[in-house]
Amino acid sequence: MSERKPSRLDPDLTEPTLRAFFDKATAALEAGTLDGPRDTVLTCAAITVDQVGWAQAGEVLNAAFEQLRVVHDQSQQRLALSGDDGSQMIVGLTGFEAAPPPEAES
Repeated sequence: MSERKPSRLDPDLTEPTLRAFFDKATAALEAGTLDGPRDTVLTCAAITVDQVGWAQAGEVLNAAFEQLRVVHDQSQQRLALSGDDGSQMIVGLTGFEAAPPPEAES
């Protein structure tokens, strides 16, 4: 599992990382595995927060990622014992400031 990104993303990595994520999502959609027989989670929401809420939301996302690392590690142990190959699950967590709304034409 890849390492957690620093709080400030490297601009040279942001676009390739997002592109890779969307390429994987597109491939899964085209292969029929995005909505396959297993539970799929897809959530997207815009929330309005103040500075404290922004920090809290970041903490929630970081905690979720840490929990996913634990799930990954435990799965690796079970797979080693069972000899199964397992399935790769693509997970993406992000929280970013929305672009400003387009200006109204006069």
